[in-house]
Amino acid sequence: MNKNVENNLKKYPKIKHWIKKSKNNKLIIFSGKVEIGQGILFAFQQLVSNNLDFTFEQIEVTCASTDTHPNEAVTSGSLSVQDSGLTLKIVCANILYFSEKKYISEIGKNKINIEYSKGVFSQNHDYFKSLIDLIDDDLLEKTIDINIPKYEFINNKNEFKNLDLLKKLEGLYIYINDLEIAGMLHGLVLHPKTITGKLNQENFILFQKFISKKFNIIKIVNDGNLIGIISNKKSELMKIEKILDQFSLWNESELDLPLNSQYETWLKSQKSLKLNISKSFEFPINTNTKSKTLKISRPFITHASIGLCCAIATWSKEHIQVISHSQGIFNLRHDLALAFDLAEDKINVKHHPGAGCYGHNGADDVAYDAVWLARHVPEQPLRVEWSRAQEMSIAPLSPAMYVELTATINVNGRICAWNYEIWSQAHGTRPGRDKTPALLGSWQTNEPFAISQPVNASEVNGGGADRNSRPIYEIDNIEISLNDIKEMPVRVSALRSLGGHVNVFAIESMMDELALLGSIDPIEFRLNHLKNSRAKDVLNTIKKLSSWSNKSKIKNEGEGRGIGFAQYKNTGAFCAVVAEVKLTDRIEVKKLFICADVGSIISEEGVINQLEGGSIQAISFTLFEETQLSKNGVDSNDWSKYTIVGFNDIPLIQTELIHNEENPSVGAGECSIGPTAAAIANAVFDAIGIRFTKMPFNKDNLQAQILSEN
Repeated sequence: MNKNVENNLKKYPKIKHWIKKSKNNKLIIFSGKVEIGQGILFAFQQLVSNNLDFTFEQIEVTCASTDTHPNEAVTSGSLSVQDSGLTLKIVCANILYFSEKKYISEIGKNKINIEYSKGVFSQNHDYFKSLIDLIDDDLLEKTIDINIPKYEFINNKNEFKNLDLLKKLEGLYIYINDLEIAGMLHGLVLHPKTITGKLNQENFILFQKFISKKFNIIKIVNDGNLIGIISNKKSELMKIEKILDQFSLWNESELDLPLNSQYETWLKSQKSLKLNISKSFEFPINTNTKSKTLKISRPFITHASIGLCCAIATWSKEHIQVISHSQGIFNLRHDLALAFDLAEDKINVKHHPGAGCYGHNGADDVAYDAVWLARHVPEQPLRVEWSRAQEMSIAPLSPAMYVELTATINVNGRICAWNYEIWSQAHGTRPGRDKTPALLGSWQTNEPFAISQPVNASEVNGGGADRNSRPIYEIDNIEISLNDIKEMPVRVSALRSLGGHVNVFAIESMMDELALLGSIDPIEFRLNHLKNSRAKDVLNTIKKLSSWSNKSKIKNEGEGRGIGFAQYKNTGAFCAVVAEVKLTDRIEVKKLFICADVGSIISEEGVINQLEGGSIQAISFTLFEETQLSKNGVDSNDWSKYTIVGFNDIPLIQTELIHNEENPSVGAGECSIGPTAAAIANAVFDAIGIRFTKMPFNKDNLQAQILSEN
């Protein structure tokens, strides 16, 4: 049994903790996982419909709230379907079991010829009774038994349409930024650009006098290095944002940061703790071998969500209410309680979706800002929204990474040695995991809390910088180490797939290099080093899907094709990607083929959306994205200075799923990131014979790499 599911049911053992009945005879799902654009609430609605053989319209899913929903920690790591989904499957089995018992008791008959279909029990085509009518308070009070089997007759896999996607396309979806609450005020909270920047009091006084005269504001607040402004109108705050550059409000810290994209040198020069991830030398290495060394790097990457971070808070003596798009509302509540010296039960955090979330963005920080400022207007809802400049300069970044990898093959084309070393900061500074709050504003008040330092999750929990650093392939002699950098001149934390993007990119680039050394087809070389049948099925399927073996196709100049493959976190979804690229004055990804095995599929359309969305973001990470830094922090604080993938850059995508219903469901949101990045690099090599190792593959790096090869 999944340990997270066991913990879920230990903390919340009753059916009523997960599913309740509404007054209008609908089933309401209570999950602690939240909607961050991945369609998880829709997936849960479909899951319960399938597992209860119940109409989709009779099921509702509520947005999580710390007052009413089970605490399932953070919605991250592609674990929602794997953990909360399995929990709901068990709950559904219990509902059917106890409903059937009640039905038999009510009709006074034995269990012979009892049938259940489309939400209705019957016996011998008589004694019809709907499931919804059998669910009462006594049934909901039942303790969940994990040993009750899932009903075998539920084999229907209805594929419903996610209407939220249509609303988003039509601009009708209500994000947190769109919420309107009666009597709501608007707040602007200003932070220094660097974590430890100091407020210039003289300039602040001038600023305060200027905006008090020129703008319609209710209150200006100053606490340490934080400035808060409250107004009746959002438009007034937007005007103030436009004139901020006229005032040098902070004396910024001078930071030790990599300049001119020298991430490799900077990372290796930082103080670090060397950790052994894996070391196993089982067989002697024959002298008749061939070796290859690769040095892979990626810069700091910005979260770069289209939607701005936003929160609404109401401060009252009885109960502080917070509306947030945080990935971890319970962890946020924990840290807000620490920051404001309150009991957790005095704070309720209710989730409402924001427009795009790919990891630890500024949602928790802006929630702190809203609560901090709401204290000054008690009993009134206060909305705080970050500006684009704040969104891109003070939210956590994904850490820069550097990898050195040397591998050796023998005369039989087998990998006989593998040495892999990583340099990176840790990939986690989320709230709720320390004795002090991991909230930016709490570090900048007059009585600041200690600045949180980044940490990596353990390998058993997916790892951080070392995520997917352990190859899925069979290798006899292997050594993997991580140089864990403890300094944090700029905030870093989790971004989609964490270290998996770089590590899969590096491993799969090396697999192609070794295949070339051994004169072996890249897919065959991978298959030769795999024992896992599911992994082999994915590779064989992508081979057919992409017509990989079609040698008759004439390749045009500057065109190439490459493969990337991994099992996410070595425990999750298997995913293979083939990329077709064309090189002009830049790299164009013309087509992607994707194949994945995510175990039992709940929503085929939802899985495809996640795989393809992940691949598109991987194109962005790999070809375009790089945070611009200076001694005073992040300079790339608008779209003109930070490039992401555009609509014209999106390739044709063909996706095929392997149906594996006998295996547990696993998440699809992150598994295509690393394989897509690697497939692009391998396709570029196939096109021009140059191995790109420094991301992003933009014009500057492209030219530098070509010059270094000549």
